[in-house]
Amino acid sequence: MKIRNIIINISVITFLCHCILFVSCGNNNESEPNEIQISLKDLKCDTIKVAESVKNLEIIPLEDKPSFMICDPSNLIITQNGFFIYDYDNCDNDKILYFDNKGKALNKIGSIGHGRGEYVTIWDTATDRNGDTIIVTSLDKHLLYDKTGKYLMSKEFGFNSGTINRVAKTSSMYICSTEYFGAEYQLHVYDRDLNLIDELLPTNGNVSGVYTPSLNKIQANGNKVYYLDYHTSTFYCLDLLNKKDNISYHFIDKEMVSFDKVVKYGDDIYKYSSGIEGYYLENETLICHLANTNQQDLTYIKINTKTNEVRKFVYDGWMPLIRDYYDGHNYVIMDQTEFLECLKDEEYYESEITKSEFSKKLKQVYKSSGLEINEKSNYVILKF
Repeated sequence: MKIRNIIINISVITFLCHCILFVSCGNNNESEPNEIQISLKDLKCDTIKVAESVKNLEIIPLEDKPSFMICDPSNLIITQNGFFIYDYDNCDNDKILYFDNKGKALNKIGSIGHGRGEYVTIWDTATDRNGDTIIVTSLDKHLLYDKTGKYLMSKEFGFNSGTINRVAKTSSMYICSTEYFGAEYQLHVYDRDLNLIDELLPTNGNVSGVYTPSLNKIQANGNKVYYLDYHTSTFYCLDLLNKKDNISYHFIDKEMVSFDKVVKYGDDIYKYSSGIEGYYLENETLICHLANTNQQDLTYIKINTKTNEVRKFVYDGWMPLIRDYYDGHNYVIMDQTEFLECLKDEEYYESEITKSEFSKKLKQVYKSSGLEINEKSNYVILKF
């Protein structure tokens, strides 16, 4: 379907901070999102003081049970009653761990294996804020468990594609994304019994040599889905129950990812240079960062999906990357080594971490907490 581009008067949309903005509207297909194009170079940049971001900080050490020790946390999901953590351990011991909101180890969700209720590997896992049911995507199927780790059901994907990328749980459905390679659609929607009911965002044949599954993030809030297509530097905000309100934010810049761009690093050739990468959702505001190989500092982007205001900002000092946001609080997960690095005396250590405002706040809270964190401790969750 051809899409009609309408150039909008820049003076009318000052809330986009003088972005170059174009809106494209589909003719009759309500499932095709309206597009807003944003020029990064024209975005106003704000500075956010780290000290103001961490006025109240809580340290939550995760229990040191041997079978609950974390190797490489790839996903942190905050629920009403605790934390689900997908721990990537070289594919041989991948596991999903459940801790309560004080860090006590509760349950392991499923296990590696070939038997009933077991997964060969984990592509991704998701739950909603209630945390009652957990979906796990494995090699060729989805599996459902309850929060105690009890296996409920599984079903093969039910469509032709490569591997699953990410998965999210909405209020009434499940939605997963695929890698471009071999997939006709990027998003696949399932009912609560894992029956395929819809497919969204066709790949349009752009599938040659594209494989970066960890970068295409997906989240859900109610029945709204927020999906990042790293390969086209586009954010999609999709309402599964009201598709006429679907919208996409397409970032345009000479440094951004595109399918026709080839970048060479040593002997390796990549079809991208920089793009929108990690992100999380604060209510209905998207916050992400640019993975730009030409700059050392991360540039953050904030998109208000209600007003379509887009702004760029940087922190005025080091702080760890936020992994989730829930009920007015940010959450990060840190290994004990990084945590202990923050506690070092800035008079004797000159690292950016040690001298940061975040580190100073962490020292104050840790000193008064009575906690004992050492090199053999498990990971730590920070809430602020």
